[in-house]
Amino acid sequence: MRSRLKVGLATTFTLVTAVGLVVAGAQLPATAAPEPTSTPTPTSTSTEAPDASPSATPTADPSATPTPSTTPAPTPAPDASAPAAPAPTAAAPDASVGADPTLAEMNQTGNHTMGSTFSLSGAAADAAIGNNAASQSAARTFSSAATTFPPGVRGLDVSGWQTNINWNQVWADGGRFAYIKATESLDYKSSQFSSQYSGAYNVGIIRGAYHFATPNTSSGAAQARYFVQNGGGWSADGRTLPPLLDIEFNPYGGSNTCWGLSAPQMVAWVADFVNTVTSMTGIAPAIYTNTNWWNLCTGGSAAFGAYPLFVANYSNISTPPLPPGWGAYTIWQFANGVGPFPGDQDVFNGSMNDLQAFALGNRLAGSDAFGTSAALSSTFSPGVPVAYVASGYNYADALAGGPAAGKQKGPVLLVQPYGVPDVIATELKRLRPARIVVLGGPSAVSDATVATLSAYTSGGVTRLAGSDRFETSVAVSKSAFGANPSVAYIATGMNFPDALTGASVAAGTAHSGPLLLVTSVSIPPSVSAELQRLRPGRIVVLGGTDAINASVMSRLSSYTSGSVTRLSGDDRYITSAKVSQANFSPGVAAAYVAVGTNFPDALSGAPVAGIANAPVLLTQSTAIPQSITAELSRLKPKKIVILGGTAAVSAAVAAQLNGYVVK
Repeated sequence: MRSRLKVGLATTFTLVTAVGLVVAGAQLPATAAPEPTSTPTPTSTSTEAPDASPSATPTADPSATPTPSTTPAPTPAPDASAPAAPAPTAAAPDASVGADPTLAEMNQTGNHTMGSTFSLSGAAADAAIGNNAASQSAARTFSSAATTFPPGVRGLDVSGWQTNINWNQVWADGGRFAYIKATESLDYKSSQFSSQYSGAYNVGIIRGAYHFATPNTSSGAAQARYFVQNGGGWSADGRTLPPLLDIEFNPYGGSNTCWGLSAPQMVAWVADFVNTVTSMTGIAPAIYTNTNWWNLCTGGSAAFGAYPLFVANYSNISTPPLPPGWGAYTIWQFANGVGPFPGDQDVFNGSMNDLQAFALGNRLAGSDAFGTSAALSSTFSPGVPVAYVASGYNYADALAGGPAAGKQKGPVLLVQPYGVPDVIATELKRLRPARIVVLGGPSAVSDATVATLSAYTSGGVTRLAGSDRFETSVAVSKSAFGANPSVAYIATGMNFPDALTGASVAAGTAHSGPLLLVTSVSIPPSVSAELQRLRPGRIVVLGGTDAINASVMSRLSSYTSGSVTRLSGDDRYITSAKVSQANFSPGVAAAYVAVGTNFPDALSGAPVAGIANAPVLLTQSTAIPQSITAELSRLKPKKIVILGGTAAVSAAVAAQLNGYVVK
């Protein structure tokens, strides 16, 4: 029996009963990931409040970002107050088959392709984008089409002028990503968008949407909202590219080359657009332009270097010149309409893994806590040696399992006590783990669920459990760590915040060690025996004296010949920063950030961050604590990855975090 229920978390899962077992994996969506069915927001606090119910239901972690619509929405009325471009002609649809039409046809329909003003030269440039020397020079830079692909991942961009695209052939020809036109100004939506968007997705192509900007018709914010509401959304599914702003010359000619805006006005317009998209989707959009346009129309602004650059240049050169502020391009449109793919020919600057990372943006998230754990698992390649599975309702088992999973190079996935969520079933099918380890007893993960999990591995399913969370942490330690590890970590078994950052450290190769649980006033006998067996080189206590008192810390010294140190602060955020300071030097490749008021995202993130030798830092949902901003400033990470959706870590916080990335 397959049942769709909401039990604590908004998710779909495979129900298992004593009568029979049904394993059902969710199919991939035909377009973008569906919007969450509910959007509860975790309570944010800056104090170290105790966990009143260790087995309490975790807060659902939805990503509240709009997703591309497959049903055309009503077209809003154009902004009559701005000097508008010529209105689209109703009798001229965007259904021409084959190559791009002339610029005159695009002007007539109000439907312009990406780079439609960059491919012109000579008299055509004079007529289309003005007769000043700067615009002619800009166009003539791109008069030659490249015939071979530069190094990188091959892709394309298309618009409503390309119909009946054979996406299977695009895949066969090596196309792995596509940007698809969704909107223009406030009065055009591509009738081909839905079919192109789903067609690319269905063959495995990573796709995204773009908007052709008309800065003289309305504000950047207005066009950003129109774009996001009509296809320009984003999902952290690894299959959706960040939204894209296409900004180029005014195709309607005259002296209005830069849409009638001064350089400062254009900079403000672009900022208005990208800031609005970021706040609505939780991800920074990419910017498509070329260097000559940028220098002419923004005055060579260097203010947007944090945004991915999609640069146009059709000269036969090895590397295109870049606008100020950017040290590298993300995508290069190197040929306009000439090549094996419909539309224009593009190349991504990196590997396929880099392309997927670009699609994921700076956030790994699903529609709830289970979906987020699947998104984190998606960073692992199929055929992992092990996958750890824990209840999504109890932090203690997953807390102990994170270091073991990191040591053995596998993910931590969350399930329901009596069912496997569809998103987890789908991920396990992809992952094909050599074996599965279930953390916790039957009250955490039922025997029926264990039986269901056996369908996803040929190596069997084992359970690591004890009579309580303390004994379970011992069972995990015994299974993954031999005697004399360099370090062992000790955390309270009665609350989760202190150990969240410590779990990722313990999961890393540089500081690998078991994480054992104690009470605030005692060391359980099972943990004492395990410490006797381990005899770690040193012991690190996570949290302050309210979590683990001085007497317990003193007794821990008898289990090691080395030091016993405590990492703690006045609240969970300061503790998080202290743990990071003790273990990571400036210039880390990445820093992971999770909400500090709930546990699932950070726990699933522990092995991912650990394997990357990166810290997990805690933040409030709507503000970054000062201790964390100070630590990010010290770390100077080359990348920041947010764990969880916008209900957990808001889009505003995500945008602020981008400012701490040091390229």
